[in-house]
Amino acid sequence: MLFLITNDIQEASIMPKDFIDMDDHELMVRISWYYYKEGLTQSQIAKKFNTNRMKVMKILEKALNKNVVEIKIKDPYVNLLSIEKELISKYGLEDAVVVPVHSNDKKDISRQLGLAASQYIQRIAKNGDVLGIGWGQAVSNTIRNLSLDHIDNFYIVSLSGGMLPLISDASFFSKYSSYFKILPAPLLVSNEKVAEDIYNEPEVRSIKNLWDLANHLIVGIGSMSSDATILKRGYLKDLHFASLKQKGAVGDILGQYFDEDGNIIDFETNERIISFDITKLKEKQNVIAVAGGENKTSAIRASIRAGYVKTLIVDENTAKALLSE
Repeated sequence: MLFLITNDIQEASIMPKDFIDMDDHELMVRISWYYYKEGLTQSQIAKKFNTNRMKVMKILEKALNKNVVEIKIKDPYVNLLSIEKELISKYGLEDAVVVPVHSNDKKDISRQLGLAASQYIQRIAKNGDVLGIGWGQAVSNTIRNLSLDHIDNFYIVSLSGGMLPLISDASFFSKYSSYFKILPAPLLVSNEKVAEDIYNEPEVRSIKNLWDLANHLIVGIGSMSSDATILKRGYLKDLHFASLKQKGAVGDILGQYFDEDGNIIDFETNERIISFDITKLKEKQNVIAVAGGENKTSAIRASIRAGYVKTLIVDENTAKALLSE
């Protein structure tokens, strides 16, 4: 909703005059009133004042520049736009989307983040894109809401093993299955030799080639909390988690853990994980992180500091926590 603030003149006193009869300030106020309050078009105002539309347009622009007119947008989403701008400025992000919080339930937040992320991807996706999708519940919710009917000749490639259970029930996967390239492996395997053998498989090598071509990568950010997806899926045990915390881990991307500065934690799972190397995220054109929940604040901050993330899609409360420190 737009509001016009013009204290210089009363509505009842406004009558059309020729330009020659009034000074510049009065003219700005009168034309502004007719345009913003009366709803006249620039052409109608030009006719009323016996001038041309270009002159009216310049006067309206001048009225804004000189604060004769003040435009206010009254909507709760305006505050979110301001938070997005602050996040971009503070952390050097390419872009940010802040999602309003309607519930403190983590599942609800994840669903809202997934919806926002899918809408964002639909806006930026174009013909010929290669979309890399990461591991995690928020990314899974993104895929569930995604529609790419407006583009052709694209690929969607998984950035890690273990993806199929997270997306196989999504209608998007069924609809676009011919565009998907899913890495046929679990996220973690039993030992380094098995991992090497998987990476040497022709199908996996072709997927790794697509990793190099991917121009938009969508990843989740995991926390060190007891409800982390990687724990619930059984890939890591509580003992692993305790050891990672002791080493200073604050979170993970694609199952690779990092400290508060984004440095990769030296851990035995690094040798047996089937996943895109997150240190190479720094080289990518656009890495979109979809993450929320205040328990992920440290992990999100560290991933941005390390240069892993270019675009952040986050809930309002977590965004405020990121700005408060």
